[in-house]
Amino acid sequence: LIEQPEEIRLFEKVDDTLEALTPLFLPLDLWKAQNIYLSIGRDYLEAMQEKASNKDSFAEKWVERFRKLGFYLHVKI
Repeated sequence: LIEQPEEIRLFEKVDDTLEALTPLFLPLDLWKAQNIYLSIGRDYLEAMQEKASNKDSFAEKWVERFRKLGFYLHVKI
């Protein structure tokens, strides 16, 4: 994700994986993923939100997936 932060399919794969793992209550060490998430958010979120507010469907989906990933990583921006 850090190398291709605009690639929605990567967000979907990570989201789906974390969603599948959630019911297992595994003790996951998420600090590195959380830091990457925050870095992507700092670099891309504001611009994507602006595009989404202008009805850019790609940006809308990106923001939706980004926020979903934040939920699974227990990070809020």
